[in-house]
Amino acid sequence: MMICVLLLCLLFGAVGFANGQNDGDVKRSIPQPPDYALPRVDTPDLIVVAADEARRKELSMAGYWAVSAIGRAVWSAEDGYTIYVTAGTYRENVVLYGLNDVQLIGEEGALVIADNDEDVIFMQECEDVRIHNIDMVHEIGESPCLHNCVVVWDCQDVLIEYCDLSGCGYIGVEVLGNGMPENIRVENCAIHDCEVAYYDVNGGTLRPINNVIWACTEKEWLP
Repeated sequence: MMICVLLLCLLFGAVGFANGQNDGDVKRSIPQPPDYALPRVDTPDLIVVAADEARRKELSMAGYWAVSAIGRAVWSAEDGYTIYVTAGTYRENVVLYGLNDVQLIGEEGALVIADNDEDVIFMQECEDVRIHNIDMVHEIGESPCLHNCVVVWDCQDVLIEYCDLSGCGYIGVEVLGNGMPENIRVENCAIHDCEVAYYDVNGGTLRPINNVIWACTEKEWLP
């Protein structure tokens, strides 16, 4: 009898975990990213983003190309660049267009907050893009949020990993486009508090691997 009770407890506990009902356990299970330290100052094709003015000045004095916003770094970047985002809060939406072989690497504590009428990160016609350890959330406002955390449009070979995507009034990660996006991967991320779905694919392929999901109204919409 005792064995049966234990088995039932384990079963219902597993169901609650899978459905994101036991938030405390789920949040503790988020995969931890590897530590990527600030690259050396002589690293080629590197832009460092620092929201904190004092740190930005310190980085500039050390010889780094340091800017205040992720969007400014993206506008300045060319193919092959690495954008290193230091810890801090960045109130902006980030747009990547036509870039190849670009990395956005977040230091622990890098957070992007976008207005609820914008996607947090939107990328179009990009190839070989990696977004690592950058948390994304929408600003809660009076008007309803009808935008996504991440939109991948007509891109190839995109990896989104070790990111926390939350507070989305629509979809966590949306993949779409006429060019049939290929090899879009979302790995080791936390996706939660999305009103419609955590994934949506309208053309192309999405490979979600080892993500932790809770408090999303609907399930994934995958082809």
